[in-house]
Amino acid sequence: MGGFIPNSPVGKLQLLFNQMQFSKRSCVNPTSLITSLWIDTTTTQQDAQEFSKLFLNLLEDKLSLQTDTTVSTMVYDQFRGKYEYVTRCSKCQKESSSPSAFYELDLSLGSKSDVTLDECLAEFLHEEKLEGTYQYFCENCSSKQNATRSIRLRHLPAILNIQFLRFVFDRKTGLKKVSSMVHFPFVVEMSNYVKTQGVEPSSLIYDLSAVLIHRGPSAYSGHYIAHIKDPATGTWYKFNDEVVQKIEGTNFKLGIEEDLEDSKKGRAGAKVTKGSHGSSNAYMLVYSRRDAAKPESAPACPTTPSLSDPCSVLPPWVQTTIFNENENFEAWTRDTASLKVNH
Repeated sequence: MGGFIPNSPVGKLQLLFNQMQFSKRSCVNPTSLITSLWIDTTTTQQDAQEFSKLFLNLLEDKLSLQTDTTVSTMVYDQFRGKYEYVTRCSKCQKESSSPSAFYELDLSLGSKSDVTLDECLAEFLHEEKLEGTYQYFCENCSSKQNATRSIRLRHLPAILNIQFLRFVFDRKTGLKKVSSMVHFPFVVEMSNYVKTQGVEPSSLIYDLSAVLIHRGPSAYSGHYIAHIKDPATGTWYKFNDEVVQKIEGTNFKLGIEEDLEDSKKGRAGAKVTKGSHGSSNAYMLVYSRRDAAKPESAPACPTTPSLSDPCSVLPPWVQTTIFNENENFEAWTRDTASLKVNH
């Protein structure tokens, strides 16, 4: 392979990202990263939601050790939001709050067969009444009182991850998949959902940048497909394991395959309004805040690791590794083509 190969998960992630960006191969094998995380894929199964939480926590812990603050706070600045659990006494109106950080908003789909993202957010933030045996002990009143409890969003990150609770526990069958059709917009204004203390929230416009689809009828099996938008060009791509396809046109359908199968089985397809998308298999959504810095188009891979090349911003060991891998791949391609000609 050639070049220095890191041992840490962060180093392997850095190399994997650069391989995906600059390798001349059509796909890259992530086994080295998975191995560094001590995940045995033959015995351990993590869904996308579980892996996302654990991995972001790992990255935050590792990067926080860096002396460069732009690096040490990278995960915190980009992905971490804040909300509060607020309990308000119905008698004296005194509130008590418990702050909490989040990497993603976990939204229930409820019992409806057709819901919108707005409805899911409203359900997540709705006030719950604490009455009867669930009364709240108010320290101000020195007694149990009726109260309300809710979640208040205080700060949203630049990258907002939304997870739909597709897999829920059923007493009879165990885990089951909720196949409700969920409608989500390509652009969402989040300022109405954020409660800032004493300050009117400014505009918080988020653009849809990725959708993860879970194909399959069961919580115990299935297949994930990612749809990701290139932030530099606005072009959408479909990532299905090693197959990556550019999604042509503006009226594209994200993860529509399983939805079409459902309609063939007699399930009526819900009408999708303009500017939004609907899917019964959407599992995770990623929204990017519009005022966040957008990356420039990536430079082409260098043919030689030269410091005069735009890719010189990469660490020298990455340049060398990518260069050697591309050289080996091109040699293998020539040898394979030669064998085909001779036979």
